Amino acid sequence: MALFKIKTAFESQPFWQQFVIVLLFNSVVAVFLHIFIPGSLFQNQFIMSQSIGVSIFTSFLVLAHFYKLSSWKMLIPLVIGSLIGVTIGITIQAIILNASFELVISSVIENYTNVLSTLFAALFFGTIILIYFAYREKILKAKSRLQAEKITNLDHQKMIAETSLRLLQAQIEPHFLFNTLSNVISLIDTDPQKSKRLLESLTDFLRASLKRSTDIHQHLRNEISLIRNYLAILQIRFGQRLNYTINVADGIDDCAFPPLLLQPLVENAVTHGIEPLTDGGVIAITITKQNQNLVITVTDTGKGLSTEPIKGHGLSNIRDRIQSLYGQNGRLLIEENSPSGVTATIEVPYEPI
Repeated sequence: MALFKIKTAFESQPFWQQFVIVLLFNSVVAVFLHIFIPGSLFQNQFIMSQSIGVSIFTSFLVLAHFYKLSSWKMLIPLVIGSLIGVTIGITIQAIILNASFELVISSVIENYTNVLSTLFAALFFGTIILIYFAYREKILKAKSRLQAEKITNLDHQKMIAETSLRLLQAQIEPHFLFNTLSNVISLIDTDPQKSKRLLESLTDFLRASLKRSTDIHQHLRNEISLIRNYLAILQIRFGQRLNYTINVADGIDDCAFPPLLLQPLVENAVTHGIEPLTDGGVIAITITKQNQNLVITVTDTGKGLSTEPIKGHGLSNIRDRIQSLYGQNGRLLIEENSPSGVTATIEVPYEPI
């Protein structure tokens, strides 16, 4: 980090970049004049070009501290710098030649047309570099505005995604919590032990849910723990009508995985697959790593796909989140399960933490 920032007329461009460009431009001008002016010495052209160019740049630098240079005001430091630069260039050349002050003055008077030509050239080339810096400033400001708009849009999209996630979580957990507490109350008198197990499983579920909401990194293992407790509660509520298995390949649970992608799939499998059937069914969750992708399948032996639209936590929410998080690298696939039920597959990039 720089200890201080030098204010220039073109604030979007770093000071050192402007200074280097000026020096290079001065050198190019010196080479140009040496080639196209017969008999001119490159040393003299180089001294004069650098003196004028640096003087103009310094004039812009000084005046920018006191005034806001814009439009026609840009001409003021250009003219002042050109006059100072020509004077400095002549002085340096005189010092190199060891000429007296009187000789320099008389030489300037006798060759005033050359001095005016040099001054005109200074204004001409100074205008060129001024136009270059002004155009470059315009481009950099446009890029800066575009970048700021992109950041604003990303922040806006992130805010929308976070709001949607909170709304989804607010829909899932209170509904599930109230149903579970109702079951606990109803079982207190008829089956105290079952009521106790249900309450213990609910406590574990809420603990896992809290850990997920406060964890800086979104771990797959946290989601798995949450789903285990979720299904354990439902198994107590449903009794023999619900069985489940969770198989996770070794060593892959310590990876990044967004919350509320897996839970809605499991809830849909229970609500729309298992619960409508008198005999219930089985839910199998399999998590593997294939190549560089994390593949999660939720299979149920329930009712299967229905022509009626599913209310509640739609699959479109999950697809939208996968699309916003992974783009074309993630997908959600819904298929019929044989002989009955549905298989939902989430495939996203594997991201170890």
